[in-house]
Amino acid sequence: ALPILSVFIYILDQNDNIPVFLYPVPSSEYTVDHRIPQTFPVGYLVTKATAVDADSGHNAWLSYSLLQCPDPCLFKISPHTGELRAARVVQERENLTQKLLILVQDRK
Repeated sequence: ALPILSVFIYILDQNDNIPVFLYPVPSSEYTVDHRIPQTFPVGYLVTKATAVDADSGHNAWLSYSLLQCPDPCLFKISPHTGELRAARVVQERENLTQKLLILVQDRK
């Protein structure tokens, strides 16, 4: 079996209506434990954060960003699609548990 890399994703809401996350489904503490292979290429799709908002029109458009990520960050997130991808390869001496904080915002 290949060694795995644990990625803990914390989801934070900072807008007027609470977004509803469709995927990944967070626990009651808004955390997700996501496991991926330890060896993966740059650009590897780790997961896709998907949320919806109760607002309408432009105010319902959501943007995704990484608010917290170990430096140098192993991942990047698409602000429009919520796709979390590998930004670089894992180094030998790197911690195999990564904690990320994903911020999802609407246009208020």
